[in-house]
Amino acid sequence: MKNEHSTSEVSNKKVKHSLSGHVKDIRGQQFGRLTVKSLNRIENRVTFWNCICSCGNEVVVRGNSLNGGYAKSCGCYQREVASRISKESHTIHGKSKTRLYNIWKGMRKRCNNPFDKNAPLYSARGIRVCDEWNNDFLSFYNWAMENGYNENLSIDRI
Repeated sequence: MKNEHSTSEVSNKKVKHSLSGHVKDIRGQQFGRLTVKSLNRIENRVTFWNCICSCGNEVVVRGNSLNGGYAKSCGCYQREVASRISKESHTIHGKSKTRLYNIWKGMRKRCNNPFDKNAPLYSARGIRVCDEWNNDFLSFYNWAMENGYNENLSIDRI
């Protein structure tokens, strides 16, 4: 392979790199979402390549990570998968931003937390939330909907 030179930006300095016989030129090749733009540097016989991800981010990646299949994106793919898994595993009812959910949380806090400022009026007096509601917001939600809940109502101890 003949000596070719590429130029890359490293700390705002122009640096010349030689693609010698032991370095395979992978410019233009795609690895997952990454497309190799240019050689960044060779350090202790390890190549580092400037890559652009399909999301638009530019990253520097070790050559063996590209060739070995370990680097496939700038990290955007992993964030997408983690976000999707998190949403799937944590979304139970989709009502956590509703007024009724906040009412349920407040009711449980007053009755279950002995350190709550309202504990003397609730938990200290033995007032509890029934197990069905305490352990299951949807049970409380369904009861409220079946019994005429509207945004003007509140909940109180009896």
